[in-house]
Amino acid sequence: ILFATSTSAIALDQEFIKSLKHVEVVLDDDATNACWTNLKESREYAEEKLRGLGATLYDNEDKYYGRYYALIINVQSQRLDIGLCFGAISISLETGTEINNTFHRGVLRSTVSSFTGSQNANNMVIDQIQSFLTPQNKN
Repeated sequence: ILFATSTSAIALDQEFIKSLKHVEVVLDDDATNACWTNLKESREYAEEKLRGLGATLYDNEDKYYGRYYALIINVQSQRLDIGLCFGAISISLETGTEINNTFHRGVLRSTVSSFTGSQNANNMVIDQIQSFLTPQNKN
């Protein structure tokens, strides 16, 4: 049995993505027992999608609020006794900001999906990256 749910805020605007000068793909692996094994493929896929949308990938420059963004991909998962994984995949596009002299995380967009009954989260992570990085259509 495979069960997945997803929630999403807003669709990305491609013109905004093109304006991003420093985007870093950050993988946050909270999966255990081989429930997420394609981290390299996930990073490369996300980076290629960002490049295809016109974003410039981060290349160890200084990180400035509002100019540096992180695409954070987090998988929290564990394996059940029956051998199948369950967990959640979250993806967000964030930058830092300062409000009232205090650092805040500014989240442009985020999604969360949950799953159960799968050997691993690999294909679902790729699907979620694709969905997250598909810009809205302007008619």
